[in-house]
Amino acid sequence: MMEFLDQGDFQKCPRLVPGVWARSWRRACAAASLAGVSGASRLILSDSIYMLSDMKNNSRIQVIDEKIKALKATLITLGLLRPGSLSRQYHVCRKPGCRCQDPNKPRRHGPYYHFDYVHQGKKTTRFIRAGQLSEVRRQLLAFKQLRRLVDQWITLSLEKAERLRQATANPNL
Repeated sequence: MMEFLDQGDFQKCPRLVPGVWARSWRRACAAASLAGVSGASRLILSDSIYMLSDMKNNSRIQVIDEKIKALKATLITLGLLRPGSLSRQYHVCRKPGCRCQDPNKPRRHGPYYHFDYVHQGKKTTRFIRAGQLSEVRRQLLAFKQLRRLVDQWITLSLEKAERLRQATANPNL
């Protein structure tokens, strides 16, 4: 024998995503009336299981939304960004008698720090002074963190979009 649940039993359940619970309820009531159940406000247990799975999906969507919100808050705190790379280079001047020309123990000039990046299709190289190295390195790390955070945001957005697509594409599951 099938167990029927009254609509009042579900009114205490939280609305996890506005409108979704109501859509599930209307869908279940319509299915009950098509099946010839008297009093379309009554549901069979399998309908309530579907609605509970829908609620679980909606709670996952809420978790995704909270993670995206946290990512956005982190993005605001990044500060200045520099895409590109920093390299240390040593040079040879080719002047006769210079220390870099010593055949036994050559000592090159440097280190010189080069910051290379491409922006809007244009490659650019800048020399960085020793006093600016820590700030440039921090900005490079901030840019890498930006890329990681954006990748996480994209992953979460794709997961949310897929869950929403499945919820609307398969209303009878």
